[in-house]
Amino acid sequence: MGESPAACERSIDPRVVFGLVGKMPCLEVLDVRYIYDRMPYPYEADVNRHHSRPFEGPRRDGRIDAAKTTAEVGGRRVLKHVTILFGDIEALFRMDQSVALPDLVSPSTFDPLSTALRVYSQQLVSLELLGCVDQTLFWPGDGEDGTEPFWHG
Repeated sequence: MGESPAACERSIDPRVVFGLVGKMPCLEVLDVRYIYDRMPYPYEADVNRHHSRPFEGPRRDGRIDAAKTTAEVGGRRVLKHVTILFGDIEALFRMDQSVALPDLVSPSTFDPLSTALRVYSQQLVSLELLGCVDQTLFWPGDGEDGTEPFWHG
């Protein structure tokens, strides 16, 4: 299968994107086509799969920090259209379904970034999202403090 396409790429912490949004109060459109969220690459040799597996700790911390930053920034009434792509669709097709996905939510039972995006999206006109999310993107999870979601027309 060759070398992983991620071999020469560096990831951007998603918290950076949401922090920058907080610094631009008049932003109307956020179009982030590539926040690199590395998935396990389907190497044929087990040893390559083991040593190339992305460590989940920094990814999990980045998602938790991004959720906190999103909550701090709050819903921007001016921001109406958001596109956030964590990786590319081809990476999902190449993903090895036999390898367990990384744990991106511990110690919580739900994904804090999905929750933050749900709250944030309620004031948007459009949201295009590609990435690992859970059901709290659409509805509050068990044990989560949250009001019933409402999206305006």
